[in-house]
Amino acid sequence: YYPKGEGGRPAYPLMAMLRVHLMQNWFGYSDPAMEEALYETTILRQFSGLSLERIPDE
Repeated sequence: YYPKGEGGRPAYPLMAMLRVHLMQNWFGYSDPAMEEALYETTILRQFSGLSLERIPDE
């Protein structure tokens, strides 16, 4: 189930969030550390399918 809310920011793609979650488990990153890694490491950002404008915060 993936909710479709009417208000607020648009949701991130489910596949991108799954990949971010997997990377957090593989590398042992906390939410803030994962956010920083996505900004700093191009290959992690490419794997997740996110651009610099759409990186989720904690």
